[in-house]
Parts: sequence; structure tokens; C-alpha cells
Amino acid sequence: MADGIAVGTTVVFLSVGAFAEFVAVPRAVCQVVDRATPEYLALNVSGLTAAIALGELAGPALTAATPKKKVALVTAAAGGTGHLAVQLLKEVYHCTVVGTCSSPAKAHYLRDTLRCDHVIDYQTALAEGTLDRQLGEVAPEGFTVIYECVGGELFNTAVRHIAPRGVVLMIGAIVHYATGGPAVWQHPQNIPLSTLLLTKSASLKGFHLSQFTTEARQYGPQLMKLLNEKRIRVEVDAHALDTFHGIDQVIDAVEYIHSGRSMGR
Repeated sequence: MADGIAVGTTVVFLSVGAFAEFVAVPRAVCQVVDRATPEYLALNVSGLTAAIALGELAGPALTAATPKKKVALVTAAAGGTGHLAVQLLKEVYHCTVVGTCSSPAKAHYLRDTLRCDHVIDYQTALAEGTLDRQLGEVAPEGFTVIYECVGGELFNTAVRHIAPRGVVLMIGAIVHYATGGPAVWQHPQNIPLSTLLLTKSASLKGFHLSQFTTEARQYGPQLMKLLNEKRIRVEVDAHALDTFHGIDQVIDAVEYIHSGRSMGR
């Protein structure tokens, strides 16, 4: 028995240094779960990121918007946190949800499994120069919330479509991770980002889960309840699950995420 948890109990936790065989963590960061499954582990990171970012940072905008105008954009919507953000925006916040992805297979998953209201293959749209137009067509009055995980040109284009008093949640910028290149803001009319946000009374908010460990204690049980009631599902990438095992393959797994081929967590 350690701090009220019996030896052999399965827990998930949030802590720096989790890529280890053994780790000592405070009781306060642990949440007891009934079994060790990839779904619970994914929910503890990707699910909490989506739930806390939406609830704590975008909640007021989602509450204030009328139902017909409550439209959300999720980039990398078939990814680890994106697919959970899609479900929470539909199930909890009752939004019309637009998801972007990078392949026909992911588009099929978003439409048929997650029931996204609109799906855009952003790589094709960027190559054809149609992304700006497509975003304007699906959200003519702008997006109440933009849940942005990609960065680069997708971020620049998406932000131009934020609704008045809307919130852009910057969850990640995966296009910059592999190269380490800068995330440069660009606008066709050279409008500064600060001016765009100011004129729309919109907000740009960054989110990193490590700074919300207190809130995780509140949102964790809520997510577990949604999962156990089958109101949300956790997609675990089948290829990754079969291929990457143990600490020695952590780097390979991260590189697989950067390849853009992964789906789910």
C-alpha cells in the first residue's frame, strides 16, 4: 500500500520522464483505472488535452455562441488528440464540426466513424489553392473554435476564418517538429496576426497539458465516464500497436507520428 494505492493497482499518470521502465511519481498525479489498456493511456494524454483545452480555454466562446453558429474546426482531426476533440465538440458542446486530414483513408474515417459534418483533405486543398475557399464555404460566418494541431500554411489559412469573439487553440505545430523550422505568420494582404485578432475580438491561446495537472483531476473521471458509456471512442493506431514495443523503439514511434501516416493515438 502506497499513499492509499495497493501494490499491483493499475494507474495512469501525467509526469515528465514517462519513457522509462520504472518511475516514481506522486500519488496526486495518479488516476486508478480498472485495467491496463492502450485506450486508457491514450485518453490520459490525448483525451485530457482535448477536454481541458476546450473546457478551460474555449468554454466561454462555445457557451456564448448560438447553436446554429456554433461551428468548430479541428485540424489533424484523425490524429491522437484531434479525433477526441471532434467527438467532444459534437457530444458535449453540440457543434457543427469540420475536420481536416491528409489522406482519403483518414477522410473516410472522419466521415463514417466520427461523423464529422464536413471533411477537407487539406494537403490536396493547399496544393490546388482551394483551402481558403473551402473553409469559407463550410463556415461563412467563421469558426467559433479552431482546434489547431498542424501549423504552417494550414494554421495561417485557418486563422483567417475565426469568427468574431472566437478562440484559436494552438495545440501543436507538427509540420515544424521534424525540421525545427520557424512558424512564420503570413497573410495575403500582409495583415498582422495581432490586427486580425484585434478586429475580430478573437483570441489565440496556446495549450500544454503539463500546465493543467490540477484540472486533469476533474476532467479525467469525466472522460472515463464518457468512454465507459460508449459516448466517445479512442482510436489506437493499429500499425503502431503491432510494431513499436518497449523503450528502444520510442524514437521510431515518434518518427512514425511525424510521417503523417498515423491515425488515432
